[in-house]
Amino acid sequence: MTRLLILLIGLLAGSVRASIDGFSGFSSISSSVIHPSGPGGAVLPATGPTLVPPGHSTVPPPGGTGAHCALAVTAAGGQSSLVDHTRNVLLGQSGPGHIGGGTCITYEAVSAAFEQAAARYQLQPQADYSDVEQLGLLGEALTEVAASLAHTYNLPREAILHGLPLIDTYQTSIAAFCPAHLSAGLQCVSAPKDVLGGLPLPSPRRVSGTLHNDQGRHDHAVTVMLVAWGQMIDHDMTFTAEVKPKEIGRNGRPKMPDCCNDPRHADNPLCYPIVIPAEDEFYGLYGQRCMNLIRSLAGVHNHCKLGPRDPINTVTSYLDASFVYGSDEETARRMRTYQGGLLKTLPVFRELGLKDLLPPNLHAPDEGCIRPSNDIFCFDAGDNRVNEQLVLATIQTYFVRDHNRIATELSLINPHWDDQTLYQETKMIMAALCQHITYNEFLPMVLGREVMERESLILGKGYKYDPTLEGSTALSFATATFRFGHSLLPAVVERWSVSRKYIGSRRLSELLRQPYDMYRGGFIDQYVMGLINQVAQAMDNLVTQEVTNHLFQMPENRFGMDLAAINMQRGREHGIPGYNDYREYCGLPRITDFSQLHDLMVNDTALGYRAIYSHPDHIDLWSGAISERPLAGSMVGPTLGCLIGEQFRTLRYGDRFWYENHGFPSAFTPEQIGEIKKMKLSSIICDNSDHIDHIQPYVMVLSDPEM
Repeated sequence: MTRLLILLIGLLAGSVRASIDGFSGFSSISSSVIHPSGPGGAVLPATGPTLVPPGHSTVPPPGGTGAHCALAVTAAGGQSSLVDHTRNVLLGQSGPGHIGGGTCITYEAVSAAFEQAAARYQLQPQADYSDVEQLGLLGEALTEVAASLAHTYNLPREAILHGLPLIDTYQTSIAAFCPAHLSAGLQCVSAPKDVLGGLPLPSPRRVSGTLHNDQGRHDHAVTVMLVAWGQMIDHDMTFTAEVKPKEIGRNGRPKMPDCCNDPRHADNPLCYPIVIPAEDEFYGLYGQRCMNLIRSLAGVHNHCKLGPRDPINTVTSYLDASFVYGSDEETARRMRTYQGGLLKTLPVFRELGLKDLLPPNLHAPDEGCIRPSNDIFCFDAGDNRVNEQLVLATIQTYFVRDHNRIATELSLINPHWDDQTLYQETKMIMAALCQHITYNEFLPMVLGREVMERESLILGKGYKYDPTLEGSTALSFATATFRFGHSLLPAVVERWSVSRKYIGSRRLSELLRQPYDMYRGGFIDQYVMGLINQVAQAMDNLVTQEVTNHLFQMPENRFGMDLAAINMQRGREHGIPGYNDYREYCGLPRITDFSQLHDLMVNDTALGYRAIYSHPDHIDLWSGAISERPLAGSMVGPTLGCLIGEQFRTLRYGDRFWYENHGFPSAFTPEQIGEIKKMKLSSIICDNSDHIDHIQPYVMVLSDPEM
């Protein structure tokens, strides 16, 4: 390309450049027209965001010369096709002319933008897209194409959201790269939400240090077991794809790109570090001004369509106990013994009469694990976050034990069943137990009866599968609302004897990615007894410093990361709307003045928001939602109650394999469903512990000492 061409295109693009606000799913959409222009052309009627299939528009392309347009837009402020026209003239190519002042994005322009992005990410046609990182790199390239087109043509916001996805990418060079299983404004496209209404958002670390600094208040009803269960089912439903570390650190182990200190990553588009204020009371002691954070990998839309950036959920969104079995074939195979339907375990204490542990992670020993030496291993499970904290590994150990216990019993009852039948039948039972315990023990405590009834979540009141519901997890749920449990995390994790006597405790930060106490005989029972006897932190806006100052702290450091700040930074990175937008979505009144917050939360918190944020619309969803006073009989406020309740209604009624559904050949019989409904989490603990034989029936609720 000649310098003259580059200069002309740059001048044309620069002359019409405009800022595009971050996407809010609840904002009104202004009108523009996107016309079809030959095969694969896209249409957006002038009446609003309703889309018309290609080839069905009743509105002719302006000027009648849009036959080569992948997308034609007539809207004030849209870049004309002069960019493509100039390019074609200077290169001696034929192409479309002007279309009456509208925008004509040609297939050639889309291909050129993609080829440049593909070279940047070193993509190869039909790469191994079973590797989620390869898929993520393709997603990054497609997001870059969308951003490039939006930038070059100064596309209006609704054209980005509703027009770009209609481009037929199979008529471009993208087709050769699109995975087979998918073949069937700028900030609006990719950039994180750092500015709203022209005003910068405050540093998430500043919000965390001011509004979410722990004061040690405790709940008076729920145990830490509720927190552990919530994290386990969260891992069952959501796992946003991340870049895998490729560099090797000084300790010889893989490390993520250092976006704070390594100049090689100054322009890395995956870097999104958190700014630490100079006056930070904790990190200032160690001279830290930056917290490293890597962006989630970009997803690939169906048919490799262009449009706003979306992350990838790498696990099944349903409650199906995938934390035991995995969400992909490779993980599922790795977990199995292929004998008697059993899962792999580590029989390290079998000679002492104690039950097996999870198998060691030999295939990726450094993944999610802080190892003191090369001969010490974390554990392997269906979800590789099993080692994030010891209590999570403990509960997952009980589920693997229960799978093997049930598979063994089924083999005795049905000696003619082979390994595959035993495995699949047991897996279906374990998924049903996970669903039943969640809706029978966990959600009633979190949401309360009023929300449970409103969202039809109470078991035993009839069930009918709804095929119109898509049982996926909402981005707001994965990124913000179901992270409410971080407020409940304790500063220490206690061990209790089977006779309910306190033994000791360890700091939570010492057990994050370091589950090695499980290798000590008898400790797994002691930690489980601690989970059902230790009171959780209060459900409020405060989060323990063990995860706001010491999250994943390396042994050589005296500081770690800040989980609360990461929650808010992730929400901004994923472009989810703010707290006020979701209040409106839930039918609650918007906050127009900070003084109105005093009706929703404690006074100190309301005053804190006024001091930090420029406008109520800027409040991050996670921060505002966990700060609300709880509803009557609930642990959470109205916004969390609305969003969590809605998500679990979708997961229940949108799951064809839900354990109460009778509509498919392998469904449970009414008698089998009745047996499943007799089970409690306490039953699984008693059946699979070493020496626990007497605990409260509902282990997420603190036992009554008088009973």
